[in-house]
Amino acid sequence: MATKSNFRGNSVSRLGETCIHIVVGGFALACVIPFIFIIIIAFSSAESLRTVGYSFFPIEWSTASFQAAFDMGDQLAVILSEGVEGIHWEYDADGLIVLNADARADYAPWRFGMGNIFVLTPRDTDGIGYFERFNEYNARGVPTGILGFTFDNTPVGLEMAALTGVVEQFHQSLTVGAIDPATAVPDYLALLQANGIDTVLEELNRQLQEFFANR
Repeated sequence: MATKSNFRGNSVSRLGETCIHIVVGGFALACVIPFIFIIIIAFSSAESLRTVGYSFFPIEWSTASFQAAFDMGDQLAVILSEGVEGIHWEYDADGLIVLNADARADYAPWRFGMGNIFVLTPRDTDGIGYFERFNEYNARGVPTGILGFTFDNTPVGLEMAALTGVVEQFHQSLTVGAIDPATAVPDYLALLQANGIDTVLEELNRQLQEFFANR
């Protein structure tokens, strides 16, 4: 007659296993709850926020905050990029944004990381028509001739491995000024040559010529 096996694949007692599950589960909840809280706040009505504040149990749900963000249109991007009008910046007589340097000390996001920068209002330091000039500049761009080319370093794998070691040895120290470039750069170039940089360049040029011939 078959009997129930009591074999356990680890040496942790059932009590210890239960405690581990509780700790891991609590940690998982601690990671998830803040995100749930943010979602709840986002869908709480203004009246609920005024009455009970930020709560897991709002007295009223609403999508008004999202509607307000959509209704703001491009102005929302301006707020995210520059801050609040009257606090972080003001308009000048030409309708350009003049930043408040003191207020912006606590709010200075990366302007060109805002997505579509062309919906922003130019600053006084940009001048009138800044983004129009920027668009014209972009329109004059010419695609690179090697668009679509990918270097296959398999034929020079040994050289690439050696060169990677040389780069790791010098690059960071030179970048941060930890070593004297007057002596380090000649040593850097000499080691690159000694470890096959010319061979890699020859292979790169060969593949480029083949790429151009087959276009």
